[in-house]
Amino acid sequence: MPQSQFVREQLATHHDLSNFNSGEPEIDSWLRESALRASARDYSRIYIWHSGDDRVVAFFTLSAFAITSEELPKNRARGEQRGIPALLLGKFALDESIQRQ
Repeated sequence: MPQSQFVREQLATHHDLSNFNSGEPEIDSWLRESALRASARDYSRIYIWHSGDDRVVAFFTLSAFAITSEELPKNRARGEQRGIPALLLGKFALDESIQRQ
């Protein structure tokens, strides 16, 4: 498997978000203004990709989630615990510089 040209890390204050542009202003704004706070409050974990220069070119968020047995189809819910642990991929975006690659 070829090695990626990108480094994946958990979002930190030293990462450069200033030029991130996914083409979706609401997502870009959330990343710059709210992502670090969401991570600090343990609402989600935000992972970023950069090329070794700390300039963010992609990100995704993972949050703890649970599916209740009532939300499952009847044939799947039998015998299941009340809450089934899961991960929620909440947000995902690529900078326009790497889209369509």
